[in-house]
This record gives sequence, C-alpha cells and structure tokens, in this order.
Amino acid sequence: MELIESWEVLEELNASCDGAQPLESAHFQFSRYVSQSEFNAMASLALTFEPYLSIAVACGMTHFCILKSKLRLYLGNINTGGHGARFEVRPVSLAQLKDIKLMTRLHQNYSYELGCHINLKADYPL
Repeated sequence: MELIESWEVLEELNASCDGAQPLESAHFQFSRYVSQSEFNAMASLALTFEPYLSIAVACGMTHFCILKSKLRLYLGNINTGGHGARFEVRPVSLAQLKDIKLMTRLHQNYSYELGCHINLKADYPL
C-alpha cells in the first residue's frame, strides 16, 4: 500500500492515469463487480491527510484507501456479507473525492452504499 500524504500528490497520480478511454459520467454513480485478480492488480493508495483521516475514523476504518488502475482512480470494497467475497469498485473523480459528505456516506456501514448501486452490465476497461 502506498501512502499519499497530500492532495497535490493525489492530483499527480490522477494525472498519470491514461485518459485515453474516458468514461461517461453515469459510470461514476455506480459500482461494478470485478474479479479478485482485477481488484488485486490495482495499486492501493492510503490517503494519510485531512479530511480523509477524519473520514476513516468516523467510518470505523483504519485508513481511507482508494485504488488506481492504469486508466483511473476507484473506490473499492471487498463485500463478504453472508456470501462469498464480491469485489466492488466504483470509478471516482477528483471532484467526488473532495466531496466529504459523499465520501463519508459511501464508506459508512462497511461501505454499504458502494454495494447498493451495482451496474451489472458495466463492462468498461478498468
């Protein structure tokens, strides 16, 4: 896991994503399932600065983490609620990451909201 200590570093990492395959804005409102290997292939980034430290505490997490593929940033969750593990990811924009209320809502209750809005037909490249 890579530690990200400032917004500027996060912006640089986002800029390093290959924007050759942009997503329609609707995809940023839904999660999708991915395989364990796809989930594990993404870089795990712990945001170790405010307001993300406070969001992690408020949501009962040890850290606030996002995932980075070659194409974009994601929120991620491994859902183990009464079934086999389901690997959920949701593309996230920098504007969404700045929305503290949204990030808190999406991560409360063991990231329940991430699993409520799954697009089962999503097949865009990760």
